[in-house]
Amino acid sequence: MILYKGLPLNKNNSIMWPLCTMSNKELRRSQYVERYISNNISFDELLQTLHVCKRQWRRIISKYRKDWPIALAHGLRWKTGNNKINPNKYDIVKSIIKERYSAFKPTFVTEKLFECNNIKLSDEKVRNIMTEIWLWKPKSRKKEKTIFSLRERKICYWIMIQFDWSYHEWVPWEKWCLLVAIDDATSQIVDAAFCKNEGIEDVFPFWREYLLSCWAPESIYLDRFSTYKSNHPEAPDVTTQFQRVCDTFWIELIFALTPQAKGRVERVNRTLQDRLISEMKLAWISNMGQANIFLKTVYIPNHNRKFSVIPKSDTNMHRELRIEEKEIIDTVFSIHSKRKIANDFTVSFKTQIYQLHSSGPTIFRGEHVRIEERMSWEVVITQRERIIPYTKLDKRPEKWYKEPLAPMKPESHSKLSYFERTWRPHPWMKSSYMRNIKRNTQKEQKIIVTQTSSP
Repeated sequence: MILYKGLPLNKNNSIMWPLCTMSNKELRRSQYVERYISNNISFDELLQTLHVCKRQWRRIISKYRKDWPIALAHGLRWKTGNNKINPNKYDIVKSIIKERYSAFKPTFVTEKLFECNNIKLSDEKVRNIMTEIWLWKPKSRKKEKTIFSLRERKICYWIMIQFDWSYHEWVPWEKWCLLVAIDDATSQIVDAAFCKNEGIEDVFPFWREYLLSCWAPESIYLDRFSTYKSNHPEAPDVTTQFQRVCDTFWIELIFALTPQAKGRVERVNRTLQDRLISEMKLAWISNMGQANIFLKTVYIPNHNRKFSVIPKSDTNMHRELRIEEKEIIDTVFSIHSKRKIANDFTVSFKTQIYQLHSSGPTIFRGEHVRIEERMSWEVVITQRERIIPYTKLDKRPEKWYKEPLAPMKPESHSKLSYFERTWRPHPWMKSSYMRNIKRNTQKEQKIIVTQTSSP
């Protein structure tokens, strides 16, 4: 029995914990500390969960026993760093470097700032400032010959999951994509599924089912495919839909630079391309539905029994999802898009128009809403985590236009030029112009009269 000194007990003789505000990271850390204090996991297994050294873990546990969960909050949360530069001084240094030392190298700029301007900064700080204002480009290190050394396995189950895909002709004349997830400590296939491609529409159902059945792992080791990581050179920091999901459930993503880095799952794919095809051929499997059932019920248990290894520890390091996380799992595993509200309170999305209703949260013209495409093909529109009711419109309502004027009759063809046909007299010249028109008409009338009177 674990005793916590100074904690009151309620009527049921259970511990009454003090209330304190904590972040998701601290809540996750408290779960593992409680499991260690309850002797469910060892100290070595606790070290594998979070990137914290032994001494720090001992300090955390000792403070946790004295001050309870409040000890997990960082002491410098609301304090500024000791080495942080004053923003005004930072702007002054940037202006000085731009005006005087733009052609200098960072080390020399550091010396000149101290000699001439009495400003003492480190070489790395000056180098970062010059890189920020595009006066210095960091030099890339010389590439050495790549040597791949064997990486030691994790000590217990499900600390790290290796995830990969494999396009292959799994049945005759049909090329499918196989999603495979293995445990790094044992090389067991924890889950696998056939799908059409490695897009987000197939990856989301795979991991949603995994989190609900097997809980959340500590980290996922995978490649740099565009579904998982933005590879555009001008926008490398853009968060993908998969990164957003993993950040929500506090799952660390480790991106491999080479296929050899995640060689264990690559080796499993090679084994599957050799053995699974033959097994499905013997079972007379011809479609994707039968293949998925055969893969999960027959092949994976036999494969794990033959190819898996024994880990150093039998502890399962999966983290159970909290109730709040299970409630939002449908919202998290949906494709999020942002749209702007038009003046008529409509939103356009994928050639479809949605009329928003005022019965939900207060919305205004020009604001942005979040459109969630659920895995069930349902579209949900939310704003500030509240659902906005809507109605689908077949087409946008037609605007009321005035009746257009009747087209003018085309003028008779004339040999006069455009300037002569469109020229109009100035008001000062109007009297003389009208006088000339009368003369011309009188002459034409006389000519007509003489032609009719002649025999």
